[in-house]
Amino acid sequence: MNKITIIIALLSLINSTLARNMFINNLKDTNIIEQISKETHIEFDPYYKLKKEYIETLKSFNLEYLFNLTSHPNPNVRYYSIFVLTQYFDSIPYLEIAKKHINDTIKLTFKYLDYNMSSPYQTYTNILSEEFIRLIGTSELCTIDLRNIQSFIPYLVRTKNEKGKREIDSLLICSLNNLEQTKQLLTGRVVIPGCYKQVRKKVKKYHDPYALIALSKYKRSSDIHLLLKYLNSFDDVKDKYSFKFLIFIYFQHSRLFKWLNDNMNTYYRNSRYQQAIAQYRSNESLELLKQVIQKARKIEYYHNVRESVIQAMKIYKSNIYNDFLFELLEERNDPFVHFPNELWEVDKERAYRLLIKNLEYKSNCNKDWKPSVTKRIREELTKNAPELLERFEKGINK
Repeated sequence: MNKITIIIALLSLINSTLARNMFINNLKDTNIIEQISKETHIEFDPYYKLKKEYIETLKSFNLEYLFNLTSHPNPNVRYYSIFVLTQYFDSIPYLEIAKKHINDTIKLTFKYLDYNMSSPYQTYTNILSEEFIRLIGTSELCTIDLRNIQSFIPYLVRTKNEKGKREIDSLLICSLNNLEQTKQLLTGRVVIPGCYKQVRKKVKKYHDPYALIALSKYKRSSDIHLLLKYLNSFDDVKDKYSFKFLIFIYFQHSRLFKWLNDNMNTYYRNSRYQQAIAQYRSNESLELLKQVIQKARKIEYYHNVRESVIQAMKIYKSNIYNDFLFELLEERNDPFVHFPNELWEVDKERAYRLLIKNLEYKSNCNKDWKPSVTKRIREELTKNAPELLERFEKGINK
C-alpha cells in the first residue's frame, strides 16, 4: 500500500469519525430541544437556576443557531434560547430580537422551590415578550415580585450598553404594547427623548393613562388641556390615585394647581394628592395643605391624614413649610424622635422641646424604654445642638 493510499484511507476514517460525531451531536442537540419542548413548565432549582443540562448544551450552540431558536414554535425553547443568548454571549442582535417578539403574548409557566411558603413548590405565569425584555434589559429596573426569582443579569446591564438601553426604551414607548416594562418607563421619572409625538398620540388616540403620565414629564403648557381632559382614563387602573397624581408631581403649572385646589374636598385624604400639593413649595400650596388638615380634623381618621401631610412636607422640603410642620409635630400625642434635621436650624428651642416630649411620652408608656430614648436624644443633641446637652443632663437627673 503506497503512501497516497494510506493518506486517503486516514482522511476517510477522519471524515467518517467527524461525520459520526456530528451526527451524535446533532442527535443530542435535537434531543435537548425535544425535551425542552415537552416540558409543561420551566423549572428552577432551589438556587433559582435553570436546568444545568439544558443550559450547558445550548451554550455549545453557535449564535446563529440560537438566534433561530428564538423563533422556535415551542415557547419553552424560545425562552431558553434567549436566556442563553443574553447570559452567555457578548454580542447579540438584541434590538432585532426585541422588535420581533414585542407582541409575543403566549404565556409561560414557571415553577420554583420556596421553603418559606407552606407549599414549597410555587408557580407563576407570564407572557413571553415580558420575559424577553427582562432578559435583554431597559433603563428602568423591574419591580421586585415573583417574576424576579431567576438568577440572571439583563444583557444590556451585563454588557454595560447604555445606548442599547435607550434603543429598547424607545422601542417600547414608541410601539403599541401592554408590557409592564413599558408602563414602568412611561411612569418613571426619566423622560425618554425622541418619543414625544408617539406619547402624545397614545394619549389622544388611545387614551392611555400611562402615556398621560409620560406626557406630563415633557412639561409643555400646550399639553395641559390633554392632561386635564383625560384624567378619567385612570378610573380602570389598579391603584389609580397613585398613578393619577404623578402627573401633578412631575409637572407644576398654575392650571394644574387650580385643579388640585378645586378638588380638595374629593381627594384631601389621599397621600399622593398631598404630595402633589407640597411639590409646589409656595405660599399657595401651604394654604392648601392647611385646608386639607382643617378638613381632616372633622373625620375619624384625622391622625392618618396628619401623618401623610407631615410626610409630604418632609419629602418636598421648603422653609415655607417649617412653621406648619412644627405645629403638626407638636400636636402629636405619640411623638417620635425622628423629624427633619432642618428644623434644628429653624428653631432649636422648639426642636428641643419635641425631643423632651418624646422622652416623657415613651417613659410613661414603658420605663424600660427610657435608657434607649435618652441615648438617642443625646446623639441628636450632640449632632444638632451641643449647647443644649448640659441642660438636658440636668433635666433628666432631677
